[in-house]
Amino acid sequence: MPMIEFTCPENSISKPVQNKLMKALTDCLLKWEGAPADSAMAQAISWGFVYEQPTGTFYVAGKPIEEIHYRVLISIPEGVLDDERKAGLVADVDELVSQHAGKEYDSFRTWCLIHEIIDGNWSAAGQIFRRRDIVKAVHTG
Repeated sequence: MPMIEFTCPENSISKPVQNKLMKALTDCLLKWEGAPADSAMAQAISWGFVYEQPTGTFYVAGKPIEEIHYRVLISIPEGVLDDERKAGLVADVDELVSQHAGKEYDSFRTWCLIHEIIDGNWSAAGQIFRRRDIVKAVHTG
């Protein structure tokens, strides 16, 4: 049940390019999680959101900035990725954002944050889904 939230400045990346980027980020995350590439269930429970920030609403050092910054927030069940997989994921995320962002891209203005959701704290349809439940659904669904 991975979730990807991509935040970018308003109108910095066109909708068609956002669509391609979100698909690439989803496939990348599933790869690093070890989900089967052809799993319809893994794709179905992989959600993504794009948040376009209006001009003047991003701050550094408490001051509005003009430079383009990106944030990729990834939420995954706790323990899915070890340190090596996290390192591979964030390197790939940076590369994918770079490929889709255009010429003004700066890796130091792109942050990828990984939130590990403690087991027993992920729910849908009014019920808790533990990591073992998610793994079973992805590998059998």
